[in-house]
Amino acid sequence: MPEQFLRGQGVKEIGERDYLLAILRANYAPGARAPNVEHHLQHMRRFLRWHTEHSDDMLFAGVAFLRVERDDGYHTPSTVYLGQHYATNGLSLIYDGTIKGRDRRSLWRGYDRLKRTDLLAFVKRTGVEDALAVYRTDIPRGHPNRHELTQGFGSARVTDSGQNTDYTIPQLSDLVARSNPEISKLIWRAIATTGAHVMQASYAPNQTYEPHRAPSTLALCLRDAEWIPALDGSLRRPCAITVPELGAGLSITGNEAWLHAIGFAADHRRRSEQHQTRRRAAQLMGLPEELADQLATLPPDALKAFGSEMLRRVASGAFTAPEFPERESSNPERRAARMAERTRAAPSKSYEVHDRSVRISDKEARRQARPYLTDLYTNSADEMICQACHQEMPFRLGDGSPYFEAPELLADASSELVENHLALCPTCSAKWRFARTTTDAELLEKLRDAKAPEMNVSLAGEETVLRFVQVHFDDLRTIAEIISDHTASFAETGSGD
Repeated sequence: MPEQFLRGQGVKEIGERDYLLAILRANYAPGARAPNVEHHLQHMRRFLRWHTEHSDDMLFAGVAFLRVERDDGYHTPSTVYLGQHYATNGLSLIYDGTIKGRDRRSLWRGYDRLKRTDLLAFVKRTGVEDALAVYRTDIPRGHPNRHELTQGFGSARVTDSGQNTDYTIPQLSDLVARSNPEISKLIWRAIATTGAHVMQASYAPNQTYEPHRAPSTLALCLRDAEWIPALDGSLRRPCAITVPELGAGLSITGNEAWLHAIGFAADHRRRSEQHQTRRRAAQLMGLPEELADQLATLPPDALKAFGSEMLRRVASGAFTAPEFPERESSNPERRAARMAERTRAAPSKSYEVHDRSVRISDKEARRQARPYLTDLYTNSADEMICQACHQEMPFRLGDGSPYFEAPELLADASSELVENHLALCPTCSAKWRFARTTTDAELLEKLRDAKAPEMNVSLAGEETVLRFVQVHFDDLRTIAEIISDHTASFAETGSGD
């Protein structure tokens, strides 16, 4: 029958793969007349032999060719799991019909008439579940740290080289809510098998950016739930259990990293005398006390590697700078038009001649520039950032406001403009005023040609990246255009004719 079918399809030389395809189409395709048990077992023997000899399971992708318990129909491998008859994997606990979404069916016991090792290898390859698994997903909208993960990249282009990674176990909250120690052990084994990386979600728009990281959906659920079995039969939150209290069959060896990520034994560490000693030592050195907590959980090899890495980073000065604030106008064209109007209407700088020329018109512009710059260059952590060194301003005044200096960007501009000022720390301000070799003309050119809200300037003999929030940069470009137009007009009409 299959040979006739193949020949009818124009196949001249019939190979075993062609024959198997014909069996699948004739017996297991939608609408096909399902084979009886004996014929099905004959088919399965050929399927197993083919898989054993060729490791080819692509033939069976998406095909409903497997039988399950208490059902005469045929099912796709993705809807089937290995029950207790075939494996002591505990999956029957989570496929008992009480958890919505957990609806796989147990593989038919009638396959006992086949060679078990070949059968199990075959069905696992085709998609039959044999253990609880951790799944990789995109970061969901409901993730509590989604904003921190995805913000701070400006208008960076999202490409295939970026990262958008989260991890979870489907229906995990429902599984934990069952308060079943055996289900908890399934969860433990699933994570131990996969590795500690599943405890972190990460995001970057493309490969040029260092990813932002936060606890994964999986870590957040397990960190706050009572799910780890204890020797006394109870289920504990990770922070409320210690190694000696772990239930039978559970070991911390090899699992230190992911357990630390969900706060394992944190309560005990906080109470311990050694813990308090470490915290005091960290405090004396000016380090965060929480750093001592985390270092205490590292195994010796990891602690040694951490120390070496920190020494290297201190020597290289490669610590990550604070987050630079971002600000974009909701209507850049309207803002530019208003800025152009203000620039044209701004009062001219005026001077009184004493023994020397003293500028008297800049007091109001400088006064208004401070709140303007404070608003623009304060990030989400309430840190005001220097535009030149990109570090937090060095100290705060008695009223709690950050101390900074606001020199003009374009000293040669003839008008008093609030926007024509920079937010610089005292050191960078001194470099700007006394050791800048980039001229105003060069600054105007850089403003016009910039592709991003930043420009390179030379301060104290070093190339420095002067960064801007977008709205400030847009305002300055508008000012630069007006100044350039006035300069060109002045050059055409002469200097006083």
